Amino acid sequence: DIFRNNCTKNGLVPVQVDAETGERLMRMVEDDPTTVFQIDIASRSLRAGDIETTFPLDEGTQHRFLEGLDDIG
Repeated sequence: DIFRNNCTKNGLVPVQVDAETGERLMRMVEDDPTTVFQIDIASRSLRAGDIETTFPLDEGTQHRFLEGLDDIG
């Protein structure tokens, strides 16, 4: 997918969650715009407030983020 690929090339982790979790996260941010999101690439997890979920991230992309590499190496 072009969007995911562009995200990773620019150092952005493309976190994807199910619709229900996305709605809960949006409500949380609307209620408190200072909400902190923690992204753990090693465990492929997102945490914000009382919400904790995992997200898909292929092993190659995960490895590049964890090692600070780009597409070239």
